[in-house]
Amino acid sequence: MKSALSISLDELAVGFSIGLIDVPVALTILLIALQAFIFTFLGLAFGSKFKLFLGE
Repeated sequence: MKSALSISLDELAVGFSIGLIDVPVALTILLIALQAFIFTFLGLAFGSKFKLFLGE
């Protein structure tokens, strides 16, 4: 419950900050989605490599 609340407050702060500096919304959504895709892909790629050393 605490982590869900902290994530929600963090996202609220990010939304306010983006709104204050007049960044285009579409560009912001695209950049956040791209970053999430890249780091998810990297996590999956490295996770499959390190599974041999760390176990499941």
